[in-house]
Amino acid sequence: MRQDFWQGPLPPPGALEQFRQLVPDAPERIFDEWQREAAHRRKIEEKALTGNLRTVRFGQVGAITFGLGALGISGLGFWLGYPVEASAVTCTTVVGVVGAFLYQRTRGES
Repeated sequence: MRQDFWQGPLPPPGALEQFRQLVPDAPERIFDEWQREAAHRRKIEEKALTGNLRTVRFGQVGAITFGLGALGISGLGFWLGYPVEASAVTCTTVVGVVGAFLYQRTRGES
């Protein structure tokens, strides 16, 4: 009994020659398939990275919009004579945004 083993995406030259004895164009077919698979993998990884970056950017824009909106409402409250309510909106907004950023940083580090 004989068992051959190789590690990596392509067989070693000796195995390719043995494949060629069985099927004349086997090494070319193996290399072509490996190139297609590698290109496909890179394309999928690029799409995943682009999607992740888009999600992060959307979250950042949403957080900025939310924060500025809440601060605008708070400023309006101060201007209309509701300082306690405006202070509550300001404090909860600041605490929520800072807490979310700190949570993201600690979660990303571990």
